[in-house]
Amino acid sequence: MPPIGVSSRDEIGEVARAFDEVHREAVRLAGEESKLRANVNAMFVNLSRRSQTLVERQITLIDGLEQGEQDEQRLANLFKLDHLATRMRRNSENLLVLAGQDPRAAGASRCSWSTWPAPRCRRSRTTTG
Repeated sequence: MPPIGVSSRDEIGEVARAFDEVHREAVRLAGEESKLRANVNAMFVNLSRRSQTLVERQITLIDGLEQGEQDEQRLANLFKLDHLATRMRRNSENLLVLAGQDPRAAGASRCSWSTWPAPRCRRSRTTTG
């Protein structure tokens, strides 16, 4: 927005110049805030993506351990770990949402919020005697 074209030296001119200065400062601050928000969003995305990678590796490992486990107590503990890892994945996806990203977009976890599998029946995974 161009400055107000007032060349008078009276109070009206001073108010106009003060308004121009306030306007310039508001525009500058809005630009700085926009950059700051973009940087914070980028940090959220980076943190979330890094966390998702680790959590997905963890879930894959836990799933493999669950498949071969015969001991009921160990299997119950593995299910608890699986549940905690799933919560961690959801927290990472929430960071993406806060950063304005779509957790279903490319690079998001393979089990994003819209494609989470139905809860597994824990009894069907235990051994029968």
